[in-house]
Amino acid sequence: MKRLVVVLALLLVGTLGGCTSNHDDLTDIVTRGPWRVSNFIETGDEHTSLFHGYVFTFKTDGTVSVTRPGLPVAPGTWDEHNNNTRFDLDFGAAGLLEKLNEDWVVGDVTDDQLNLHEIAAPFNQVEFSRIY
Repeated sequence: MKRLVVVLALLLVGTLGGCTSNHDDLTDIVTRGPWRVSNFIETGDEHTSLFHGYVFTFKTDGTVSVTRPGLPVAPGTWDEHNNNTRFDLDFGAAGLLEKLNEDWVVGDVTDDQLNLHEIAAPFNQVEFSRIY
């Protein structure tokens, strides 16, 4: 019996310790500096290069600014909700950035990475990586 308790405790610790999601601190994480799109998949096809050079800055007031050399700043809004499991992005009719307009489902979150996917179309995914 004692051995079973030890095995179960080790499994629990391993399961909790291996989790990379940190949804409780999502707002704190995304507002700590600039981000870039490091992976963008639309209907199963990879289109990351479309966002090359774009820098996303999420602010605590729910706004996001997107810059790219030679282009004006593109404003948008963002919001995390539903116990940090959903991440809304809205850039209005802003050309390429419209592809990111979505109520995304939050996947893995670390200090350096944010993975999102669509609930109705799980093949549509975006991954943001922190820029240092």
